[in-house]
Amino acid sequence: MFDVSTLLVLIPALPLAAAVLTAALGARWLGPRAHWPTVCAIGLSLVASLALVAQVAWESSVERPGEIGYERTVTLWHWASVETAPDAAADSSAGASAVQPRNFTIDVTLRADPLTAIMLATVTLVSLLVAIYSIGYMHDDRGYWRFFSYISLFVFSMTMLVSVSNFVLLYVFWEAVGLCSYLLI
Repeated sequence: MFDVSTLLVLIPALPLAAAVLTAALGARWLGPRAHWPTVCAIGLSLVASLALVAQVAWESSVERPGEIGYERTVTLWHWASVETAPDAAADSSAGASAVQPRNFTIDVTLRADPLTAIMLATVTLVSLLVAIYSIGYMHDDRGYWRFFSYISLFVFSMTMLVSVSNFVLLYVFWEAVGLCSYLLI
């Protein structure tokens, strides 16, 4: 069984890989089978999400003294870092000379807790149903491969929106979901 860290990375990574694969192979090689990478990736993400729900439920049932609730985070990389950012919480009455610089970082960090696990399972389940329904609905469309590439990118954005651990990335992936919605329309 995979651990929470691996599952948190797999859930958004699979739809992203499907989006890249479908966009790269497109109409020329995939043609009417352009839905396969998307449906398989979202299906595997659903399985990983359900495994995450089970893992989080199991780990949160273990009582840990001094801890309230359950939360695990996985930091993937540092997105931005400012080494001498002024401390906004410094006392303004002491004057500007008393402001001490400190490090400011924005990390790409994914978070697992019971609510996140349930939401990831919900997002991937609904997305899988939409992708399966879209196979028949979009079958005669010229941009069939493009549509499924955008669906995969939408699912990546949604899973990242649900699992990121800071407001900057929440905003970034909220906008990515909006962009994907626009592209799908």
